[in-house]
Amino acid sequence: MIRRRIPILVRFLLAASAAAILIAPAPARCADGGQQAGTKPGPETTPPEPGEETTAHRLTASWDDEGLTLRSDDGDYRFRLGAFVRFDARMAPDDPAHVTTDTLLMRLLRVTFEGQLTRYFMYKLAPDFTGGGSPAISDAFIDIKVSDKAHIRAGRDKTPIGFEVLQQDSNVLFLERGLTSNVLPSRDVGLQVYGALVGGAVTYDVGVFNGMMDGANTNNPDTDSAKDLVGRIVIHPIRREVAPVFAGLGIAFGGSRGRESGPLPSYKSSLQQVFFTYDPSAAADGIRTRVSPQLFYYYKSLGIYSELVRSTQAVTRDTVRADVANTAWQAAASYLITGETSGEKVRPRRSYDPERHRWGALQVAARVAGLRVDSAAFDLGLAGPNASRQAAAVAAGVNWYLSVNVKAMFNVERTVFDGDPGGVRYAEHAVLCRLQLNY
Repeated sequence: MIRRRIPILVRFLLAASAAAILIAPAPARCADGGQQAGTKPGPETTPPEPGEETTAHRLTASWDDEGLTLRSDDGDYRFRLGAFVRFDARMAPDDPAHVTTDTLLMRLLRVTFEGQLTRYFMYKLAPDFTGGGSPAISDAFIDIKVSDKAHIRAGRDKTPIGFEVLQQDSNVLFLERGLTSNVLPSRDVGLQVYGALVGGAVTYDVGVFNGMMDGANTNNPDTDSAKDLVGRIVIHPIRREVAPVFAGLGIAFGGSRGRESGPLPSYKSSLQQVFFTYDPSAAADGIRTRVSPQLFYYYKSLGIYSELVRSTQAVTRDTVRADVANTAWQAAASYLITGETSGEKVRPRRSYDPERHRWGALQVAARVAGLRVDSAAFDLGLAGPNASRQAAAVAAGVNWYLSVNVKAMFNVERTVFDGDPGGVRYAEHAVLCRLQLNY
């Protein structure tokens, strides 16, 4: 599948790069010194209206850890071309029921186009060529800067509710996001306003989205007129100048409310084993709310975060109707043993260079997580056959940052269902490996 798409990808990249260069006004001078500014418009150029402001810009190109970037001389125009590739190995060394498959897979193949048109308009387009049921477009949005405290974003983006889900895909601490991702939407199409207040001590995001079911990340068209109101606020309560040791402390709260009708979600483990489904005849039919308090702290090489998510959905089956409230939580910690500064994105002090005895950055991480399905789903016959009531997971990992763009990951994780590792659903033992490139 990937091989057949590569020629299309190459043509797409070349065409998009050429289009991006043409987006900015004509450069003031050619590379060989030939004058461009003030020449007559060519046959494909629309002349400006009388009194319309026109400005010529000189473009400079650079290639660094952010990818290939074109910038205008005044900084008003920018275009960046990037790529994101993930190769994964997914194994279950102890699988007595043979419910999983050991596999090697191209987990992600994504290209990123993003930039700026004058100081007020930004954009991003990230088509996904992975296949295997993945959405064809990961991100696609336009930003308008209203002021330093408010931006408007329209398009497809991550839904601003949870903590881990909002982390950039290239910067996640573990190969698979925790159990909380089962009760949160991933990406959705919407209109939002976001910004920073109080000198950056408070950031906010509020918007209206189509409304995705828990765990959803699809490009399927919206099937109803109802919409979700979504919001998230992050507070850094202690300024660096007051107490530097607590400058990396943050408190966040996200949530959503809307009406949902139709299919209901299923919940999966890190090995993509479905451990809970609703009865096939059950459906969403009414108000859905999500609330998620979060806490995080970064100091020097240490990073800690935790979050709780509660998703409540009105569910019907025949004459039965109930609000089913499912709850998930997780807590994770990481430490960079090579001394780098912790944060969502890690930059090694010394990138991989064996000839100079440089090996990059090494990070260790651990996570505990749990998910509990509302007992009403089972008491009222809304749960599917063989559905598990709860899952509890413990994970440990090592991340090797060979450079700011290349990362190798190794995780082991044990998930127990219904508190009984030898019960109807055996405990899951996962070994996950990844090599990724992102620029």
